[in-house]
Amino acid sequence: MSAPPTIYLHGGPGYSSYSFENSIGPQLETKLQMIYFDQRDCGRSKEIGEEAPLSVAALVDDIEALRQRLNLKQVNLIGHSFGGLLAIEYAKKYPSTVTKMILIDISGNLKAMIENQIASILNIAARHFAHLQPILKSIATSSITSVAKLKSMYELCDEIILERELYWCHDEGRERNARLDLQSGIDRRISRLVPKLMASGYLDSDHPELMQPLAQPAMLFSGRYSHCVGERNIVVAAEKWGIPLVWFDQSGHLPHIEEPEAFAQTTFRFLLDA
Repeated sequence: MSAPPTIYLHGGPGYSSYSFENSIGPQLETKLQMIYFDQRDCGRSKEIGEEAPLSVAALVDDIEALRQRLNLKQVNLIGHSFGGLLAIEYAKKYPSTVTKMILIDISGNLKAMIENQIASILNIAARHFAHLQPILKSIATSSITSVAKLKSMYELCDEIILERELYWCHDEGRERNARLDLQSGIDRRISRLVPKLMASGYLDSDHPELMQPLAQPAMLFSGRYSHCVGERNIVVAAEKWGIPLVWFDQSGHLPHIEEPEAFAQTTFRFLLDA
């Protein structure tokens, strides 16, 4: 039996597939035909002109163009974080082309997810940035959008400490991923995708249209130590989508980095179970 074609959709927005490909990738490739897709204006994707659209709709149609280019009748989708939302958006528009989906640490309710991160940063500040607490609280209670609040708080705090506390269970995983980021030579900060999505309001919505039951077989993965989405938001997302939820007990936001063996085996059981 041939290996099922499986497209990986990275998060960010504005990240790349390099870290996933060069960490868990070789294990997954033993049983799956892995396709690593760097979204437009992200990672290793070809440069696009200033006039080219940068929107979720454009990203979704890029996935469909990739499927057609590879002459694949159907594909599995593995979407991490923002990539999970792209998987859902794609499956809504092109339902007959999706076999199964794995969504990693994401909720369709982006507004609740960002508000969880804001609350988490205030808790982190009490331990690491006590001198910033007054201004961080002022930002958190201001009238600007949730995503603008998060951006402002990140700009004030030590990014390494924030990422360690929000995204990781162990420093070992964070350091391994940092080495892969350095090895990639990709500067994720130059992508224009994030400001475009911010300006469109996409990142500030509770997206009720994305919280409906999913038509395709799917599974939600999440790390117990992730503070990116929030445990309650993850549970609600799984319930709304009507799909099983798998917790990785020694992981944060990137279980494929921190628990690669468990991640691979769970992925195989789901995607290869006829």
